[in-house]
Amino acid sequence: MASLDPPASPSVVVDAPPPPATTDDDSPPPPAGVDALEPDKRVSFYVQAVDEMLDAVLAHEAFLFDPNELAALVRFRNLEYQSRYLFSRLLLRKPTWIRLSSLLASSSYSTDISDLPAACAELWRVAEPVAGPSTPPKRQQVAALVEPKKEQPRDEGFLDLTLTDSDDDVAPPVSNKGKKSGVDKGKARATPRKLISDVPDSLDLGDLSRFAFDQSVLVDEPPENTLALLSMDELTTLGKRMKVPCKSGASRGEWTKALLKTSNQSTLSFFLAAPPTPKVQSPVGSAGMERKPSVGSVGVGYDAKGNKLSQSRVVAAQALKLIGPVIRLSPALLTLFNRLSLVYHRTSYTAGTSSTSASPLTASLLARFGKRAYPSYTVSRSFALFPSRAVLREFEAAMAIEQRVEAALDGVWGPGVPKRAERETKEERLERLCAEAEDEARRVKKEEDEAVEAARAAGDGEGEGKGQRGAHGRLYYRRRFHPGWPLSRAAYKAAACYAKLGDHDSEVAILRHLLAQTSFRRGKRGDWYDRLALVLMKYPLGDEALLGDEVKGKKRERKDRLLRERRDEALRVCEEGLKDPFTHLIYKSSLQRRIARIESALQVPPDERRTFDVLLAKSTTRVMEGERVDTPTIGKKSVWRASDGAEISVEELCLEQYVREGWKGFHSENGVLTMIFALTFWDILFAPVDGVFETAFQTAPLDLSSDAFAIVRRPAIDARLASIAAGDAPALLRSTDERERPRGTFAVGTNWERYAFEDLEEIAQCIGGPALASILTVFVEEYGHRTGGIPDLCLWNPSTGRALFAEIKGPGDQLSETQKVWIDVLLGAGVGVEVTRVVESREGREASAGEEEGEGEDGEEGGAGGKRGRARSKSAPRKGGKGRKRAKTVEEGEGEGE
Repeated sequence: MASLDPPASPSVVVDAPPPPATTDDDSPPPPAGVDALEPDKRVSFYVQAVDEMLDAVLAHEAFLFDPNELAALVRFRNLEYQSRYLFSRLLLRKPTWIRLSSLLASSSYSTDISDLPAACAELWRVAEPVAGPSTPPKRQQVAALVEPKKEQPRDEGFLDLTLTDSDDDVAPPVSNKGKKSGVDKGKARATPRKLISDVPDSLDLGDLSRFAFDQSVLVDEPPENTLALLSMDELTTLGKRMKVPCKSGASRGEWTKALLKTSNQSTLSFFLAAPPTPKVQSPVGSAGMERKPSVGSVGVGYDAKGNKLSQSRVVAAQALKLIGPVIRLSPALLTLFNRLSLVYHRTSYTAGTSSTSASPLTASLLARFGKRAYPSYTVSRSFALFPSRAVLREFEAAMAIEQRVEAALDGVWGPGVPKRAERETKEERLERLCAEAEDEARRVKKEEDEAVEAARAAGDGEGEGKGQRGAHGRLYYRRRFHPGWPLSRAAYKAAACYAKLGDHDSEVAILRHLLAQTSFRRGKRGDWYDRLALVLMKYPLGDEALLGDEVKGKKRERKDRLLRERRDEALRVCEEGLKDPFTHLIYKSSLQRRIARIESALQVPPDERRTFDVLLAKSTTRVMEGERVDTPTIGKKSVWRASDGAEISVEELCLEQYVREGWKGFHSENGVLTMIFALTFWDILFAPVDGVFETAFQTAPLDLSSDAFAIVRRPAIDARLASIAAGDAPALLRSTDERERPRGTFAVGTNWERYAFEDLEEIAQCIGGPALASILTVFVEEYGHRTGGIPDLCLWNPSTGRALFAEIKGPGDQLSETQKVWIDVLLGAGVGVEVTRVVESREGREASAGEEEGEGEDGEEGGAGGKRGRARSKSAPRKGGKGRKRAKTVEEGEGEGE
């Protein structure tokens, strides 16, 4: 079998080439006769996907890998095809031991691998170590390893977003000198620890000398790992053979427990083996499989070197005789390919750490197999996304910290957890991990300060205000690949942990550090301000907490003084939040209400209290009755009785009644509006903008969730909004729908099966051009903030030409801030909105009669102009159906369920 060199694209027969990213054509059918070829004459989609990823990264971003890693990657590219195919398939599986017998029994492997033992032997083989220093190669040295692809001339229509690092620095937030703000106030902290250690790069990933391990490594692992590979029949046979006491019909766990218990006993009297003469160790590979422990029927056992086996090793040795050859990918090589995938796909590959996470290779494979069609656009990779190997390693370490915090919150602990964690309580684990995250929050601020100083030293003229919204704003979306992004996310989760543990001093410290920087997660700043103000308002901190509640005399005076200072500080935090240009409208209303509460607590005279213009319009309210069939449970959605006796959600219950009133509708939340947005802005979404399409398998541009999306496409966006306001939305919907629906294009906001074109067209017409343009402007400018909070039901009546949105609230439910903002947007656009409250039938009369005008400080919309109606939530029986889901109408019934 001839080995494959690492060319830009394999020069062999392929199953079917992937669809080009710049055309609208579907993938061509597989070449005739491919299935009849010998396994070594074809290239699988699995190998294509890995080879494409490898070649693309080595061509331009090899400087992110050290010589040992590059040598391992080039070695992989030079493996025989069948070995690469086996590695590529195993890369998509969980990183566990796999029996070769199970691979041989699988037709999917035998079709493409004619000699499985030989393929395994090549992966098992140990390579010679790489000589020389282990420092990352310079960009000029990359050509010595692979030949880089030639740069393609850029289209004149490209918009360049790849700015220099100095353009990406942040101007410090404006603050009054000499006056400590509520955000900056806090006790001194130690210098944050380094995110990555100073170990040499050669030790970064571990042993890269072989791609996979064989049975010789499994022998040294705990016996439960070996027993896990046995089938139930084999496990039972082994137990009976070793005379393990176990009841008839015992489960797998019981047999395993009994065998492990036997392995821990002091004697095993049913084995016989004389100490063999030590032999020269055979090289690792297929021959290495012959080095098995020697066991008999009575006495003790000895390994191939003449060493006495422990009782647990005896059990494992017997299990290995039943299991036969095994293979497991090297953890070091897995980590290396995870790093390779991160660089290529611009997303993390954590398939080995979660049972629900998927490999980024899945997107490529689904496209190659014709299971998924991605939008057509021009791919333009930005090779400075990770400017250095150190930044890449820190980003990986930051993601690992976030994953550990998430694991602590879920109570799930996987491989690699320190042993001391086994002796820790839940609270101790949370406290330790939160302390780590708090350290990293301080590190985020320190890095930002250093970046600002470096920018000033370089003479960067980016100033305050315009600079932050200009060049810096255009590159904001790329900061997701900076270590500070996952660290700030982990730090906020740590603050939530401290809150649950009652350590509000630590929670406040983290929130202050997060607010002291403006580089990462700006969209959450309003939430951070609001939470910090709430904690300062409600909870004693520092010296005040130490005084306790039962104090008198001077201590009482001191406690009262500290209480007032804390509430004054909470007031300053709210004021700073309202002035912060990055505080979103979603949070401003909440901060205003909190100011009113703080001033009330401080007993500020009414005529001296702040007054604010009403930011958010309020909708009408109605009440519906229904029969509830479940018991109210915190955190669980309520279940109600439909008119046909079925159990449905509270939203479906209300939709039944609206259908009886003549409306057509969906329980869609953001589904309808985001799909209308995607179809009417399709060509703008996927326009050739440099740096936002890094791979051919994206559903949206990388900058869609940032303000950069509107900034760099402003002329095209303004023209499109004017066209929609003039009534062109139906034509735009039709044009995109006719082109993309037959392909089922997998793109942001689309749900071809659920929303038919006819329904989307009617909804757009009922909303009206000017109103629809006003709504879509929100998506254009703030897509990342505005996909949540849209009312539950989208309703329209073609006969009257009206559209209505309804937010459904069951017993005890309250409007969120994002929902209030969307109600304001829809009302401002001239679209009707109702908040429908559902009560149990026997309570309907009391709820209608006793509901007051207006609500508490944390309640929902007031009732001065509120419509208080009642309606029975019953309608005609639902009709089932298959295929594409259509809107519910009086004539059709409800159609398919959710």
